[in-house]
Amino acid sequence: MGAYDKCYLEDAMFSMGEMVEYAVLDCGVEMGEFLSLFCICGIAGLIESGHPKYLAGKSGAEIAADVFLKTGFEETFSRPGERFKQGKFFWCGWIMAFAQWKTGFSFERIIRAVPAAELERLYYVLHEASEEKFVDILLEIDAAELRDRRITRLQMYRKRLGLTQKQLSIDSGVSLRSIQMYEQGNKDINKAHADSVIKLAYVLKCDVVDLLESGEAYN
Repeated sequence: MGAYDKCYLEDAMFSMGEMVEYAVLDCGVEMGEFLSLFCICGIAGLIESGHPKYLAGKSGAEIAADVFLKTGFEETFSRPGERFKQGKFFWCGWIMAFAQWKTGFSFERIIRAVPAAELERLYYVLHEASEEKFVDILLEIDAAELRDRRITRLQMYRKRLGLTQKQLSIDSGVSLRSIQMYEQGNKDINKAHADSVIKLAYVLKCDVVDLLESGEAYN
C-alpha cells in the first residue's frame, strides 16, 4: 500500500485523471512525453509520498501546470476545455494513481512496465473492469521484465544510472562486498538494514520498495 491513507485515494485518482487529460487534450502534449516530464520534475515523487498539496489541494490542470513550469514548458498552458464524459486519457491517469497506491511502485516503474501506448490500448480492454485487474497485469509485466533481464532490481537501477558497483559503494556508504552479494543474489536485500537500503535508493534516485525483490533472486 502507498504512503497515504485510502481516504485520499479517490481525490488523487481524479486529480491525476484530470491532469493527464488536460495535458494531452488541452495542451496538445503527447501522453508519453508528459508522463516523462511528470516523473522528471519531482511531482510524481511528491504524490507517491502523500504530499497533501498534490493529493487534494490542486486540480488536475493545476498539477499539470506545475509540471510544465518545473520543466520549462510553461508556454504550453491552455484553458481547460469542457468535457461531458471522462475518456481514455482520464482513465490512464486515474488507473496509474490507483496502481501506484496499491503496489507502492514509483510512477516511473509503472510507466516503464506499461508505457503510454500500451496504457492507451489497455483502456479499451479494462476501463469497465475492476482497477485490481490492471494491477494484476502490471505485477505480471513487472515480474516478467525482471525475469527476462536476469538481474536484481538493485543492478537494474545501478546500470540505468551508469554507475559501477564501486562508485555506488562510494556514493552510498554501503560496502562494495554487500552490493556485490545483493546483486548476485547471495545476500537478501529484503533483509538488509533499512539504513543501507535507504542510502542505496537515495543514490539510485528511486524508492526503497523499488530495490526489494519479490521472492526470487535473479542471477
